[in-house]
Amino acid sequence: MTSPLLAHAGAVPAQGPDTGVAAHYGDPFAEQRALGRSAGVVDRSHHGVLRITGEDRLSWLHSLTTQDTEHLAPGAATQALVLSPSGHVEHHLTLADDGAAVWIHVEPGTAGALLAFLESMRFLLRVDPVDVTGEFALITLMGPDAAGELPEGSAVTLADSFGIDVIVARDPSM
Repeated sequence: MTSPLLAHAGAVPAQGPDTGVAAHYGDPFAEQRALGRSAGVVDRSHHGVLRITGEDRLSWLHSLTTQDTEHLAPGAATQALVLSPSGHVEHHLTLADDGAAVWIHVEPGTAGALLAFLESMRFLLRVDPVDVTGEFALITLMGPDAAGELPEGSAVTLADSFGIDVIVARDPSM
């Protein structure tokens, strides 16, 4: 998916795993200083977004990941890993529960494999994992002044020490 922010003046397309978003907007050093001095938005809309609904979602994820998600409070963000039987990292997840669903974002190109794994582990539990990357995008608000109003259409926020990850509805006209 190509980010609509690539249409902004000065946008320089990223390459490799970041294809689809801008690497910078003409002056990467000034942009980095602005993030450190005040606030800015980092376009991470090329990351995958999954949503898991169902009554068993938190206990199910607790049994599949390295994180204690059974006691995850609504609105709290955390990170988790899915490990192979030999202990190798298969997937890295950043997630938050909004009280009705768990929202997960993952590195570019990994949402399909994670969804396939989750589907294979459903058994008789009341969970419904869905890839919603086509409907929702990830942006990150960074900098000391980033704790302002959240964008309209925000589905969930995942705050950590680096900033505030916000999952927002994509513009269907794009």
